[in-house]
Amino acid sequence: MTYINNLKYRYLFKSYIRGQYGLKLKICSTQLRELTNKAMESSLERVFIGTGHLTEKELIVEEIDECPNISENPETLFKADPLCIYTVYKKAESLNKTIVLLVHTHPESPEPSLLDIRNMKTWLIPWLIISSLTGESKVWMCRDGKPIEIPIELNNC
Repeated sequence: MTYINNLKYRYLFKSYIRGQYGLKLKICSTQLRELTNKAMESSLERVFIGTGHLTEKELIVEEIDECPNISENPETLFKADPLCIYTVYKKAESLNKTIVLLVHTHPESPEPSLLDIRNMKTWLIPWLIISSLTGESKVWMCRDGKPIEIPIELNNC
């Protein structure tokens, strides 16, 4: 069952990237507020993994886990602890969910850096970037090698 779901998610993500479907991120307003507060209380880049479900039109974030930033320069770069990512993945898999979002903070604007864009081509999921200065947030995904902004819909959860 999990393998079939992973194939389904991979197909949907690739369809989004090719522009075949519109994509909207749905996240609880309280989750986004908590992420924003955590971003603004730290001068270091922080990284979170969002799990949930994907439909043909919506990406639904149900749970968010923080992973340690193991970068040698955490003030300006992030590198999520691989063991944490694996643990989050296995937990999601056991609940018939998948990883649907990567979240990280930037010390300035919520625009993707060149390194982010390169890594978005590897991680074919949306990236939520939150400014630790202003609290502004934007969701990005690569399409044809270029970042495109994805709309956010806040839910009252």
